[in-house]
Amino acid sequence: MSLAILSRKNKEKNKPQPKETKQQTALSLVFMFACVLIFHAIVFQPFQIPSGSMAPTLLGNHLRTTCEQCGYTFKLDSHINPKQIRSEPRIICPMCSWPNQVKNAQVSAGDRIIVQKFAYEFTDPKRWDVVVFKTPQYLTNLGGIESRGPINDFIKRCIGLPNENLRILDGNVYVQKLTKSADNTYTPDGDYKIARKNENLTAQRAMFVPIYYSKYIPIDSGKVKERVVNMGGTRQAFYWSPPWVPTEADKEQWDVNKVRSYTYKGSKPSTITFDFKKSGAFNIFSIYPYNQFRRPFSSQHPIEDIRLAVTVEPTNGPTEVTLSTTGRWADGLSQLSANISDKGQISLVKANGETQQIETIASAITTPIKSNTRLELWFVDQQLTLWRDGEIIIKAEYDLPLETLKNRAAAPLTPQVSITVNDAVKLHDVQLDRDIYYTDRPLNRVARGGLHRERGQGNRVIEDSNLQIGDAEFFMVGDNTPWSNDSRFWDDTEPWVSANYMSGDRQRDRGIVPRELLVGKAMVVFYPGTSSIIKPQFGDMRLIN
Repeated sequence: MSLAILSRKNKEKNKPQPKETKQQTALSLVFMFACVLIFHAIVFQPFQIPSGSMAPTLLGNHLRTTCEQCGYTFKLDSHINPKQIRSEPRIICPMCSWPNQVKNAQVSAGDRIIVQKFAYEFTDPKRWDVVVFKTPQYLTNLGGIESRGPINDFIKRCIGLPNENLRILDGNVYVQKLTKSADNTYTPDGDYKIARKNENLTAQRAMFVPIYYSKYIPIDSGKVKERVVNMGGTRQAFYWSPPWVPTEADKEQWDVNKVRSYTYKGSKPSTITFDFKKSGAFNIFSIYPYNQFRRPFSSQHPIEDIRLAVTVEPTNGPTEVTLSTTGRWADGLSQLSANISDKGQISLVKANGETQQIETIASAITTPIKSNTRLELWFVDQQLTLWRDGEIIIKAEYDLPLETLKNRAAAPLTPQVSITVNDAVKLHDVQLDRDIYYTDRPLNRVARGGLHRERGQGNRVIEDSNLQIGDAEFFMVGDNTPWSNDSRFWDDTEPWVSANYMSGDRQRDRGIVPRELLVGKAMVVFYPGTSSIIKPQFGDMRLIN
């Protein structure tokens, strides 16, 4: 290459480039702004959770506190400032019942989430999805001006799908499929069946409510005089005792006091049983600790659906383990057990509480428990499941006609939960949770679609009118079921929404959310609620299930 050519290329390279004009800069900014608007309008949109109706899954403005005694971190609703309550307020720990002082709690803003707006453009929400939508509720208290269409964004969990009847009974959701005819009438297709959350196991795990975890032990051992405090003008005691109790004959062989892992030193079968009254102030029935500054903070509903988890460490080779609870099976109240023998044989066993008849309802084979093994027993939504190291290894379930379910006896307030071992063993990270309880009559209001069982009233069931969900319609309920303004309680429907998107019968349409009002699917908590904008709780960032 000649020197003349190189010289010419260098001159062209060093030649000043034309500067971007103000017009080009403005056009670039307009283009970028338009892209952001399109992205915001069509793809994703941020929202902030305003209230506690989806707690504990999603949190509105709340108080965050760590128990002074056991170290358990938990949240509770802050719809009012507890420091303005006349009586001395205390925050009761759900794990050890310690009455924490309010001054140590942090006031935190609501979770900030991302909503995928195109999620339901071509498909319907699945049952148990967390959905953002415009509320069809008829509102008249807007500065004296009647509402002119849906304006408020709500976030709830979808529990009712198109073309089905829906009932809420004993904390569970029951649905009956409908077939739509040419004249727009609906015909039932079979009987009601329970809507099991195993359709979305990540959602089920998100909806478990902790009862007691063995790693939380109060420093004071639960009996000191400081646990007697003034609450609401009266003196109340919030004592605590180790809730896992060995049988009297074997109590010397067990170490379960003031320890996070339980040790059995014997060589014959022995059992520890969970005592709900000893475990804490909130565990005698389905109370939501998040609501403890509301009055009343919960209705008294029984605990029946539970999750029991434990890591088993054998001391002397392969061991046999049995996890048990009590609950209503097809033929009545029964002891329900999952057993893994030292040979690896698995069995799900039912012992009827009245006839004492023992029946194996499922069996399988696995490897013996020789080293640390995580076991979980779920009795949820009329299904008994045994998990091993995060995988389902055996399950059994039952279904009954709705009329039979309505007429059966109510569940006891708490089940009898136990762990039985056949040889020396250590039990680590023992956890007991309860399932979410869909209240059918909180605060003496019969829920839309609710079947309310009156305890102590001859097992009488009070019914609301039948709830029918039509084409492109949905039923939405908050996870904080005692204190959620949702499909169960909307008394009227926006006239414009009813006329344009629904049947036009506002009483029939109450509680129903038409497809046209769906905004999108809640995907992720990208900025969890925090007391300081510069100190986000990164550990609480999570997918929404």
